[in-house]
Amino acid sequence: MVEAAVAAVAVAAAEDVKGEKKMSKKNNGRFEIVTEQSISLTRGVTVLLDRETGVNYLFYQSGYSGGLTPLLDRDGKPVVSTVYGNFTNTK
Repeated sequence: MVEAAVAAVAVAAAEDVKGEKKMSKKNNGRFEIVTEQSISLTRGVTVLLDRETGVNYLFYQSGYSGGLTPLLDRDGKPVVSTVYGNFTNTK
């Protein structure tokens, strides 16, 4: 399941080459793209929200490779958002 989310984010990140892009469009899947930032033509950073658990993930893409990790706060704890239908609140 994580592989499918990574593949979806990789495609979305590859399409965004104009800098930071915030996504307001909701989808019916488990993962939602919170924000995307293009570093160069082949490198980018995307923040994903797991709508079931509220955990935010950081995906970094460079060319054909990339990495996925939970997004951590300054205390080293995962960033968790509260999801209410179409409204998301980050704690």
